[in-house]
Amino acid sequence: MNLYSRSWGASRAELEKIAAKYSGKTYVEIKYNGEDLVLPYQVTGGWTEKMESYSYQDFRDLPHGPLSIIW
Repeated sequence: MNLYSRSWGASRAELEKIAAKYSGKTYVEIKYNGEDLVLPYQVTGGWTEKMESYSYQDFRDLPHGPLSIIW
């Protein structure tokens, strides 16, 4: 069985701890947002600055370790 999680509300460090203890594959689904339509950029300003887990966070940083990304 595989484990799936959304990135919203979770940190990479928290999900990596869970994945390290889980024997199956762990997938993280990153919120699909307008930045996926063109060159990558972070949505900044306004209310998004207060919502740290709204977008990519650091999930795109390599190496991905035990996490597989679902776009």
